[in-house]
Amino acid sequence: MTTRACTFTSPHQAAPPPGEPEVHCQRVDSVWLSRRKEPDGSRVISLMSTTDSPDPTAALNEVLSEVIDMVLDVKQAHLKVPKSHALYGELDRLFEDLKDWAGLLLDEDRQLGVSPLGSMPSVAGRIPPNLWPGAANDEEVSRVVGQHLGRLTKHVTAALAEQEDEGARSILADVEQGLLAHRRALSQI
Repeated sequence: MTTRACTFTSPHQAAPPPGEPEVHCQRVDSVWLSRRKEPDGSRVISLMSTTDSPDPTAALNEVLSEVIDMVLDVKQAHLKVPKSHALYGELDRLFEDLKDWAGLLLDEDRQLGVSPLGSMPSVAGRIPPNLWPGAANDEEVSRVVGQHLGRLTKHVTAALAEQEDEGARSILADVEQGLLAHRRALSQI
């Protein structure tokens, strides 16, 4: 087993960029597990696929896996915010978009002849991290969700650059634009 420090977007990069938390990745069979500690002290464990060469389908599936992780994160964030707050409504919209994007990515994989859930756990098979072990205010929830959206945006941008299939490019471009819109909305709340 190999363990190394890496960024969330690639198990092959040596160190995180400035301002990003250090992530420890460990290869277990054909999967990389990433563990990171957030600035608030919470710990996040994620699955990442492994490819030694650029693979557009693998990049697409890494985005799908992160979208599924974000669904779990947003569900947890939803429980921390009162319904009467503006953040609650934004989390609702984000949750709906994440579900739609996951469906589009799954459909694209099927069109490409890939069964993504054969190589990654579904939502039901994942254990969500406890992002807020205690009480959390809107600012903390917004900050953490914003950080996760930022990482997902980087992943989507990288996957978009690897795509040759126009259908996959179109979906990822739409996801990228949606993520940017949600990041703007969160920053204005």
